[in-house]
Amino acid sequence: MSLFSKLLRLRSTEKEEFHTEIVAQVLRQSTSLTFRWLKTIHATSFAHFEELRVSSQEELDPLSSHEGIGSRPDIVIRIIQGDQIEVVFVESKIGSTENPGQLQKYAEHLEAQNATTRCLVFITRDYEPKEPPDNTHIEFVQQRWSDFYRFLKQQPIIDAMTSELLKFMEENNMSQSNQFTAVDILALTNFTKARTLMDHTIRESVARKFRKICGAKCSDATVASTQLRKFKRYTLYCSHGGQIEVHLGYWIDDTSIGNCPTIAVRMFVNPTAASSESPSPICIRSRIRSKTTIVSLME
Repeated sequence: MSLFSKLLRLRSTEKEEFHTEIVAQVLRQSTSLTFRWLKTIHATSFAHFEELRVSSQEELDPLSSHEGIGSRPDIVIRIIQGDQIEVVFVESKIGSTENPGQLQKYAEHLEAQNATTRCLVFITRDYEPKEPPDNTHIEFVQQRWSDFYRFLKQQPIIDAMTSELLKFMEENNMSQSNQFTAVDILALTNFTKARTLMDHTIRESVARKFRKICGAKCSDATVASTQLRKFKRYTLYCSHGGQIEVHLGYWIDDTSIGNCPTIAVRMFVNPTAASSESPSPICIRSRIRSKTTIVSLME
């Protein structure tokens, strides 16, 4: 286990934020490496630089069109060459997806920056294609963390911190290649069977009881497939006006090949709902055994 994975276990920190701080420090301690990476992904138009600054979680005041809500890009890189300055925002996702309108807000913040050129880099662990924001004054670059991993591996000299970062990325599925392994082929071959089993255990009598307890109509199988693709969960859920959602089903932990899916009932409360507490999920977990496992959760 990498040093960073051990440190993460000791802190109640989101993995995305933890990873962002490590990457920011690696970029900060070697400006030449940072500039080579930006050149590799075509995120800078400069041929050389005099000064390069890297900051993380920089607070940006809301613009007039943002309804009083500011922004906080994961990493901000400023490159200075003579009297010219280039600003690069890096937004990272390794387990979540883009919040609605998030990239558009960052593009608008970038446009407001005092800079010669501007670039927005959206870098994800998983496949999440995006259209460029509605803005003609900035460049938009989309990357995967596996690309960054391969870039670091190709460097002639790798210091101790970068070496630990590489291990951390390997442990968190950010080093994957575009080649199928034997495990991948086995998963593909059995995916339809696994989905059928999941449907069998959460539908029919379980779904009827779930709907009765929650007092709302349950989502269908099409929605469950979308949940699997976007949130790595295969669930039934009932929604009460978009303020409260109750989910029942499977949560997939793909951070390690040997991890077992979790069966859970989770309740989410919209943080804007009246008299709500923070939206921490209420979880009941169990190992996968049979249909009666989930039925017992509802009793």
